[in-house]
Amino acid sequence: GGGRGWGGWGGNGSGFVINIFMRAWGHRVIYDEPMLRRALENAGFVGVTECGLNESSEAALRGLANEKRLPEGFLRLETLTLEGTKPATKPAREADSGTGGRVPSKPDPG
Repeated sequence: GGGRGWGGWGGNGSGFVINIFMRAWGHRVIYDEPMLRRALENAGFVGVTECGLNESSEAALRGLANEKRLPEGFLRLETLTLEGTKPATKPAREADSGTGGRVPSKPDPG
């Protein structure tokens, strides 16, 4: 019957379920994998990869999600995890601002 896996809520189709998730948790945007990947890459992240729930290439980031807070399988169903690395940027003083990387000690009266 309708609603398999959704506690009976899915009988009206997936759009209904998506709206329940959006409103019930105060979300403004739901990302799919390509959209989230683009957002991360546009923000400067590199090496973006998908990870399973509670998995990561970084030990400190493994096992952080509390899967017991929702009915079994629910968190896995609603979760998308991507991780990447954001390369370090130079502090503003070292950045090239037309001064060859040097910051003038006094403002130019120009």
